[in-house]
Amino acid sequence: MIVLGMTLRQSQDPAFVRTGYQIMVLIDDVIVIPTALLTLLSGIVSGLSSNWGVLKHHWVVAKLGLVLLAMANGFFFLHEWTGRALAEATGPAVPATGHAVRTLLIAGNLAAFILLVVATILSIYKPWGRTPRGRRADAHRQRRRVGQEPTAGRPDR
Repeated sequence: MIVLGMTLRQSQDPAFVRTGYQIMVLIDDVIVIPTALLTLLSGIVSGLSSNWGVLKHHWVVAKLGLVLLAMANGFFFLHEWTGRALAEATGPAVPATGHAVRTLLIAGNLAAFILLVVATILSIYKPWGRTPRGRRADAHRQRRRVGQEPTAGRPDR
């Protein structure tokens, strides 16, 4: 989307610009929005079904926040800007180049890309340790283990 947006911003060919923004709208509707929803859903399911949890580690919470920011950027800004760029490109007077919505579209897609790269880096390095909720869960698990030592729970002989 970034490369396509940059190419369309520089193009002087109205037919090429119209077709390009139609493709961007199609990519947004068919690929980006469903993929964003699946990313959020799979992240939550993975967190709930693993030892990492959803709210037990700071990096997971930060990653969730970054994904939500990227989704909000896409749903509230990029989707609208893509539609506006297409409307401008299909209007009676096709703008030549450099309109604000074209620049916003590139910047918004670049921001989403950066957010997702940072989320990926967090997944690799896993910084910052546990949240208070994660520390409480660890303490609870430790207390349960202490109560389940080999002699505990056995009938006296």
